[in-house]
Amino acid sequence: MSDVSRIVIPDIAWSDSKERVLEFPKGWSIKVYRMRGYDEEPINVEDIVNALRNPAGSRPLRRLAEGKKGGCCGLR
Repeated sequence: MSDVSRIVIPDIAWSDSKERVLEFPKGWSIKVYRMRGYDEEPINVEDIVNALRNPAGSRPLRRLAEGKKGGCCGLR
């Protein structure tokens, strides 16, 4: 019997599908809170392009950027 608890989490999720194993003392109370969408299929490049070209409630990014000299994107 092991004296540690193991939890597997995604690591470098934006680059690879690697996993990291975290180990904690057996006596610790560990809870895992997954973010919304964790079990959903990942979006593909076509979905991202389509969302940028046809955003909900806004003009396309290309139109918003017209006449601008610089840019910045923020994601939430």
